[in-house]
Amino acid sequence: MNENSDKRQLPCSTIRLICSLGLTHMASIRRIARKAEVATNTVRKVLSRAADLGVKDPAVINAMNDHVLLEKFYPDLKPSLNAKPNTINRNSRFNPDFNEIGKVMLEKHQELKDVFDEYVSTAASYGALPFSKVYFYKRLQREIDELITADDFYFAQDFKYGEEVEIDFSGDPFKVITHNGVMTCNCCVVVWPASYYMYAEFVTSQSTAESCRVFGNAIRHWKNRAPLFCVCDNTKAWVTSHVGKDVVLNPAFEKYMASLGICIDAAPPYHPQAKSAVEYSVNLTEKLCRKYRTDFTQVKTLVEHSQHLMELVEKEINEGPFRKSIDKTRSYLFHNYELPAARVITTIPEFEGNAIIKTVPRSYLLTIEGHTYSVDYRYIKKQVEVYLTNDYVIIKHEGVEIARHLRKDHDGGSTILMEHRPEAHQKILSDKEYIPDEKALFEKCKNLGDENLYRFCVSRIELGKARNGSAFNALRSCKGVISFYEKCAHKNLVSECCAKVLQLDPKTWNTPFIKSMYVQRTNELPPMPVNREIGIQLSLFGDANGDKSYTHQYVKD
Repeated sequence: MNENSDKRQLPCSTIRLICSLGLTHMASIRRIARKAEVATNTVRKVLSRAADLGVKDPAVINAMNDHVLLEKFYPDLKPSLNAKPNTINRNSRFNPDFNEIGKVMLEKHQELKDVFDEYVSTAASYGALPFSKVYFYKRLQREIDELITADDFYFAQDFKYGEEVEIDFSGDPFKVITHNGVMTCNCCVVVWPASYYMYAEFVTSQSTAESCRVFGNAIRHWKNRAPLFCVCDNTKAWVTSHVGKDVVLNPAFEKYMASLGICIDAAPPYHPQAKSAVEYSVNLTEKLCRKYRTDFTQVKTLVEHSQHLMELVEKEINEGPFRKSIDKTRSYLFHNYELPAARVITTIPEFEGNAIIKTVPRSYLLTIEGHTYSVDYRYIKKQVEVYLTNDYVIIKHEGVEIARHLRKDHDGGSTILMEHRPEAHQKILSDKEYIPDEKALFEKCKNLGDENLYRFCVSRIELGKARNGSAFNALRSCKGVISFYEKCAHKNLVSECCAKVLQLDPKTWNTPFIKSMYVQRTNELPPMPVNREIGIQLSLFGDANGDKSYTHQYVKD
């Protein structure tokens, strides 16, 4: 077998297969040809060459290494496809490591012309002649094909590092457990197609606000690096309409991307291959979520679930094997080629969406999405712009931010900042809220210097803590007794009432009951009527010295 008789060099594995079957006469020529996927004439030539070499036992063929085997069967072939790399063959041609050249070319996205020029320079440094350009391209293309055939997702497109990202939502919903119960979420995935490095988060809806929030977090994760282009799907969150070449982008999404200096490129409808990198990355993310679905049944915040998802993505995908290489991972390509080529941005804006125009009423309160927020009273009767981000309600006047609140939708509550109120309103509230917690309560009792009042407040607070959910009512009750104490002229009588009431049923430890005792003591009223609810009857009497005291007895119906 020589170059003139058979220009196609067979792989060593095929030669060994033909010899194993042919030399042992285990199969016919035709069957061997079908098994080895070659022509019958090729089988005859291999067996004929083995006979010329005097080989009758296939074990001899199997014991030869690839280099020796090719030299035996193709002694005149030049150059050998399996020759040792970085060597000079018998025709003074420099044989490079085509496999390594192919890996570097895919990794660095080099042009064929530049690779060949580099090869010619290397051959000259060895004092050897280079292969022809046609042969070099053919050999290199063969190596590249072998490198990428194992990846069923590979779609040959020319991407430059640092220029482009692709974004998409997952189609499958996933359930995660949060402190607010079970939430049904999708995944939002952003990927750099040049390195296939990906970022993923859970989102509560496929909305513009959620996708912009994820994109901002992704830029932070990329160390404040941003691309020039973003290829997106035609979902309403990003594209309003797409007919032919006429594309109408979502105004809020376009505005946010423009603030980052990113141009949006909407993929053609029904052509997922235009964003094949993110399509494949979404598929990997969905498989990952299904594989570790039990991890998301633990009670955490949505942010914590997203952080755990990204940890899994880093470990299983970004740091995992990529295109038959263990060391050249997505993370390696991203940090060594993608990051240095990407733009550095100094600020990451918040997504504000479209402005809601409102006029500030006299109450200086605006109701937005079922919740009430305060605005500085000085903007009463003026028009303001309200922007809803994923986390905040931002209120601006003539483009200048005048208020910012944490967003709380549809809870019927209110968020009012003290500095937004007039001074007169602030004084009223400060007088009403002079005891904000139990620490301030005990401090107030000590300052008043009444031991019985202090004991009553301590006992009432402890009772409230013992009864789950009654701590707030206990604090309010104590504040009422203190307020009553401060307003009364006979503070010693209020103190005595506080001491006496602690000897009664805990159901009587409240402001109205202490007030009623105080009234009896001051006005010397007849015994109080029976209270059927608490089963207690109070009577007022005097002792031999004329001092008045209270006694009580339980009354049964």
